[in-house]
Amino acid sequence: AVVGNRRQAPYYNSLLSEGSQLGQMYAEEHPSDGNYLALAGGSTFGIPLTDPLEINSQYTIRAPNLGDRVDAAGETWKDYEESAAGPCDDTVHGYYWNDDLPPMYFADVRNRPAYCSAHVVPLESMAGDLSRTSSTPNFTWVGINDCDDMEGCGIRAGDRFLANQLGHIMRSPAWRTQRSLAIITFDEDAYDHEHPPQRVPTLVLGSSGVRRAYVSHARYTHYSLLRTIEGALGLHTLTRNDRYARAVNDIFRAGAPGATAPPSPYVARHTPTPPREGSSRPQPAATPASGPGPPTAFVVSSAAGTVTPITLASRTAGRPIRVGHDPQAIALSPDGGMAYVVNSGSDSVTPIQTATRRRERAIPVGDDPRGIAVTPDGRTAFVSNAGSDTVTPIDLRAGTPGVAIPVGADPRRLAITPDGRTVYVLDWRGGEVTPIDARTGRSRAPIHVGSYPSSIVIAGDGRLAYVANYGSNTVTPVTTSSDRAGPPIPAGQAPDALAVTPDGATVEVVDGDTDSVTPIATGRGRPGRAIRVGVSPEAVAISRSGSTAYVVNTISGTVTPIDVARGRAGKTISVGSYAYPTGITLAPDGRTAVVSGTYAGTVTLLNTRTRAASRPIKVGGLPVAAAITR
Repeated sequence: AVVGNRRQAPYYNSLLSEGSQLGQMYAEEHPSDGNYLALAGGSTFGIPLTDPLEINSQYTIRAPNLGDRVDAAGETWKDYEESAAGPCDDTVHGYYWNDDLPPMYFADVRNRPAYCSAHVVPLESMAGDLSRTSSTPNFTWVGINDCDDMEGCGIRAGDRFLANQLGHIMRSPAWRTQRSLAIITFDEDAYDHEHPPQRVPTLVLGSSGVRRAYVSHARYTHYSLLRTIEGALGLHTLTRNDRYARAVNDIFRAGAPGATAPPSPYVARHTPTPPREGSSRPQPAATPASGPGPPTAFVVSSAAGTVTPITLASRTAGRPIRVGHDPQAIALSPDGGMAYVVNSGSDSVTPIQTATRRRERAIPVGDDPRGIAVTPDGRTAFVSNAGSDTVTPIDLRAGTPGVAIPVGADPRRLAITPDGRTVYVLDWRGGEVTPIDARTGRSRAPIHVGSYPSSIVIAGDGRLAYVANYGSNTVTPVTTSSDRAGPPIPAGQAPDALAVTPDGATVEVVDGDTDSVTPIATGRGRPGRAIRVGVSPEAVAISRSGSTAYVVNTISGTVTPIDVARGRAGKTISVGSYAYPTGITLAPDGRTAVVSGTYAGTVTLLNTRTRAASRPIKVGGLPVAAAITR
């Protein structure tokens, strides 16, 4: 499916003449988790074939691993993870899955937060580290999210990722001036009961010394790759498996330094810029001929590039509406007549008439847009562009973008004060919040909060905003009248979502790595006792009355209702085994919650009065966001 498939994987196939293929490379088992461990730890450690990490996120292995050996040799290593919410991210969200992080299986990484945070970092950190040989690790693992690993979004997406990231590596000073090795491998083949051997593509490239256009017919495994890495860095072996494995030596040119020579190998596994939308020339946005119609959920499916309307009363899905590539967010106009979909892969926003379900021409914005917020008067939308460190204002009446507003590094989430005067933008990589004057379109001085701010809410009267800092395990209150940050409020580990009660009295903080929710009484600015929920909580929504918070637990496949006043969790509600829900949206009337089953490609409607869940409703692949009309 990959080798020879020049239509879907042109870049990978262009590399075949530049390096050496391992034509008889075999993975250890299917599914994939054991294969990660074979390469990182020298054993599958008896893991059964039911992906235990996806059932129990605290599954750990007390054994030495490749990172230990690199440390013992006085060398450096890092694991760069695409879509990580921050350092040492052990949660599950969107395309990001913690069972694809081999270092996080090992107790001496997982149980040492400071060490883990220094070694398991977001992929965005790699470019800075590659800028100098002194900051380039001796060993690097590049972990790919479940879209760009060729599993979730297809071969073409993975090929673009490889072209982008391997290009960064090959332009780095370490690659250009030092002997370096890049190994591009896969975790498993499709399962076939009649032909169980797991033959996978593997390609090895070197800055020097590796044979070009060579195909090895020697039988290799992930243990062979581990043995080669150990030889390259002069490391002690881990187990009998790698000690006696055949090192990949035949790929080196005669007379070239062999597998023991390259000092800076990269284990690179397949994030590209996805294809652009066909037409993005702006035109005036249409005005709906009528109201938005019956209450309808518009569900964004990132892998499918669609928005699926679901009529809540009948629980039926309508025809999917094509939008741009990799849509990530959606916002409604105040009257619900228009929906605006942010297309991360097309650098555009697609307007949709909610009554007619007609798609309008896309509006161009900046690079890699991630979030959107609409002003209360419905005149302007603000779109955060993570790739260009800007925010694009859109005149919604004309359907045209305004001048991009510079903000901090990697802007993602946005929130607008109830009076519509200020837009607050989370600068994820900068650890800041940038205020923007919505009337003038000018940014003000950034507000320093904690590291990797992941979520923001504004309390009911608009006087305070609260920012969850994923990397600092805190929540920062911000006074909106002065743009000043207050003292950080402790939360659980890896806070990744927030919701505030309508009266602004309580903020519920989702602690992704401690399987809990921390309530904060805003009047006192202090955290309450943590409330245990399910495994890997990812999202939260609060009822109109403010009495109940609904927490989505991704790995558990459940929703936990919390009595806000008493601080107690109620009986969990199942929304489907292996659905891996990652989002929840409440209907304006509060009667229905829409829960996104990201991996199942479904949504489940939850009756908030009876707490009964509907049968899953099929939508497009990887639903990541939803908005509901009145």
